[in-house]
Amino acid sequence: MARRTAPAGRDGTSHEHAAGGRSPLAAVAHLVAEAVRDSGARVLCFRCLAAQQGLSEHDVRAVALVLLARAGFELVRRACASCQRVEGVLVAQEVA
Repeated sequence: MARRTAPAGRDGTSHEHAAGGRSPLAAVAHLVAEAVRDSGARVLCFRCLAAQQGLSEHDVRAVALVLLARAGFELVRRACASCQRVEGVLVAQEVA
């Protein structure tokens, strides 16, 4: 069976962890945080954010919990810019 590799990130490195085929939590958290910060007002639901980044929805939701625990991110109810579903989306908090 052929092994599917994850798409490369912006820095050209693979999202895939060489040892187990899974992304390390820190690398996935960094990728998701960067995507959320870069999106501005264009928010994506977890499913669409995962598809955009080539990750599983489960991984995106898991790292969202880590990012929510840190200052700078919050969960708000908005329409996804891609699929239009209204649900909780991860956004970067505005700096006052």
